[in-house]
Amino acid sequence: MPQIPTPAMPKKILIVCSHFWPSMGGVESRMGQFSTSLVNSGYAVTVLTQHIPHRSSNDFHGVLINGVDVNQFPAAIRDAVASGEFDTCILVQDPLGVIIWSIEDMTPPSNTRVLIQPIINEDGYSRWKDRPEFRSRLKTILKAADATLVMTKSGPDTRFMRSEGIDYTYLPNATTQVEPAGDFRAQYGIPREKFLVLHVANLYWVKNHIGLIDALPDIPVDWQLVMVGNVSGENDCGNAVMAKLAGRPEIRFIPGLSREWVAAAMQGADVVVLASKGEGSPITILEAMSHGKPWLATPECGAANDHVGGVICELKDFKAHLQVLADDPALCHSLGEISYGHWKQCYSWPVAIAGWIDLIEHGRSSHSFEPDQALRDRMDDARRKIAAALVKDASSTGRRSIESQTIAPVVGAGEKQLERNTKPLFSIIVTTHCRPALLARALLSLLTQTFTDFEIVLVSDEGSFETKTVANSYLRQEDIFLVLPNAKGPSETRNAGIYHAKGQFVMFLDDDDTYHPEYLQVLVANEGFKIDAVNYVNYTLLTETREGGSAETVSAEDIEVGGKDIRSLLIDNFIPGNAFVFATAMAKSVLFDPQLNSHESWDYMIALLFKYEFNFIDTYGPIVHESLRESRNNDAKKSGATALDYLSIYRKWRHADQEVMAARQAMLQSQGLDIPSGLL
Repeated sequence: MPQIPTPAMPKKILIVCSHFWPSMGGVESRMGQFSTSLVNSGYAVTVLTQHIPHRSSNDFHGVLINGVDVNQFPAAIRDAVASGEFDTCILVQDPLGVIIWSIEDMTPPSNTRVLIQPIINEDGYSRWKDRPEFRSRLKTILKAADATLVMTKSGPDTRFMRSEGIDYTYLPNATTQVEPAGDFRAQYGIPREKFLVLHVANLYWVKNHIGLIDALPDIPVDWQLVMVGNVSGENDCGNAVMAKLAGRPEIRFIPGLSREWVAAAMQGADVVVLASKGEGSPITILEAMSHGKPWLATPECGAANDHVGGVICELKDFKAHLQVLADDPALCHSLGEISYGHWKQCYSWPVAIAGWIDLIEHGRSSHSFEPDQALRDRMDDARRKIAAALVKDASSTGRRSIESQTIAPVVGAGEKQLERNTKPLFSIIVTTHCRPALLARALLSLLTQTFTDFEIVLVSDEGSFETKTVANSYLRQEDIFLVLPNAKGPSETRNAGIYHAKGQFVMFLDDDDTYHPEYLQVLVANEGFKIDAVNYVNYTLLTETREGGSAETVSAEDIEVGGKDIRSLLIDNFIPGNAFVFATAMAKSVLFDPQLNSHESWDYMIALLFKYEFNFIDTYGPIVHESLRESRNNDAKKSGATALDYLSIYRKWRHADQEVMAARQAMLQSQGLDIPSGLL
């Protein structure tokens, strides 16, 4: 923990939040732990919050509570910030609440630092993201603050900040490991051998209790689903959940548990689930992690997408993932260990409070809150095991309706994957169509590279369960997965991949091909690599049979391309698209042509040849896996489409050189098309 000055009088900190002890919920738990962590670090902390009648004291473990009637809350916030009494004022709430707006158009005293952490989840963001005036006013308030904080790496809070050009600091939520009150299973008569699935959420519509109940219609007899939560102000939600549970007597609902008994439930559970339609940074998942439990969460669960030790998937896929964990206790236990490790390294309060202290003392924080590589490697291995089990189950049952969501963000139509703080060296664009086994092989060849400063941009033109499961297994947190079901072939998917690429250089990999394991390392170390040219390398051609989802090598041959004049590319494609690497800015200067039936990569490289220098590097990089069955291009040749594509490319990229025109004429003649050379 960083050292802070010890002045004669401790610095005074004001935390403004809507709810606080003794009411119970995620906000209350987080603000209670946050405020006491600051007190333990030597600060004088006041919490300004709404008054509740059953609050018996204005002291909470050394934190002074100032409870204000709801009607007076905005004015009280404004007065407190303007008073100059506090060294730092920290405002925390959803922008749909009153707290952030209370300081609109005001200038705090020069001795007061204002930090704002807007809690923006998918549900709330959808209500105002298309309201320009709301966005503009919020932007003005946040830009005026000394620091604006986000709790997710790529969630709606971060997307809003980036879209509006607001500087922000990533400072994740945290939790304390609460001591369990006792033996939860013994207390509630749940046998040890039961697979205990725990859902912890108060009864709000956004928590989606009914959705979870419906997603688990036939709970196995050796499972036990327990739902823990308190009745909220949304009485209609509570009534609807109770009515639903009345028809599902096998589900246990336990209201009114203390924090200590919730901790006991966590400790006794096999897995914790969260079915929410919108979360900023769910405390339930962090609490599960602090107790070493694996977890499942929906993609709308905000910062959960940043965590390891669990799975992000659609609610309708919960049961399939739960079955995998129930069937493999060792995997379930391993995920729990990973979950705990990530909490301890990044989300425990001794770690998180260091970031807050930096902001309070210096106005900035440089903490990254990233798990170590060993933890990431263990999580990658767990994902592969989960994916293998899901694919096996889908294959044996014929089920194709499950759609898993990758842990990396899925970008919908019209939504751009946004800038990272640090760009990778390479963006490797992988396009795929209904070949999950081959795709897994391709992605594994990337994950085993000896040089690791790259991102994978995986683009699929279909959203099958099998493809998404492979993505969920092999992609890392820094990778991108795009599902574009309306894309018209590989040209549009490659264009989308280029559009979203954030690396300094772009590379391609087809879903049935691989890279030599040291390819990237050799590129980085090669003195002949030119940053301002289109670099290309030799490749290995591997012929294989593909039967029953498996591939068997028939032959392998190293193909040298450096001895051939690059102008030969104007006549025929002798370099596979996987063998090129060049600056992302170059890649974005041209497009793959979606009108072509074949040879889109060749056309794209000719476009680059007309604009940039080409540079050969004498090394072997990609392995092109060719099936003994005819490829798509050969199928096109049989239909006559290839000759027409060649003609289209020749006319598109006309060349005045007589040798080139004559060679083009001969190529077309070999395909049964006789065109005068002067037209080529």
